[in-house]
Amino acid sequence: ALMHIAELDIDSFIHLDADTVVFPTFCVMADLLTHLEFVGVPDHPALTLAENIGDADQQCLVQELFPLRRDLQSQATNAGVFGAKMKTFRQFVPVMQRAYESDLELPRRDQTLLNIALAVVDPVSKSLGVRFNFRHHFRRDPTLSLSETRIENGLRQPYYADEPIAVMHYIGPDKPWKANFNR
Repeated sequence: ALMHIAELDIDSFIHLDADTVVFPTFCVMADLLTHLEFVGVPDHPALTLAENIGDADQQCLVQELFPLRRDLQSQATNAGVFGAKMKTFRQFVPVMQRAYESDLELPRRDQTLLNIALAVVDPVSKSLGVRFNFRHHFRRDPTLSLSETRIENGLRQPYYADEPIAVMHYIGPDKPWKANFNR
């Protein structure tokens, strides 16, 4: 699906994986696209571009294939929650297609493709914090969890560090709409 977004006839977009729940604070992300070309959210804990690409051989191959404008130690973006101006995203597509057709192993598939394109195009962007891609369980940081939930306007709003969560991302097999989910 990542490769087909550019076919849409729109000026900008927000991409959300289907296993996300969006809360009102999310509007901040959309508002940022009025003056930025790209808005993304890293994984938590954040991975570098190098970690997203793979081992040293894969990193060398990326550098041979593409003129990277971002350092391999720069922060990688999660492909599950991001937004872009369509003009900018259309610049990503040939980079992603070339990476896809190359000998790269693409260990995180859509994330790796997106991050290679970000490193090549290097748009005017902002990285948002964990509240914009929060998880019910963080595999690499199992101690991180919601601080609390509050009822606001008749809806249950989750919080982290006294700030409202904007996007809950239910990665993995546990989904809140499944009967066996631990509510």
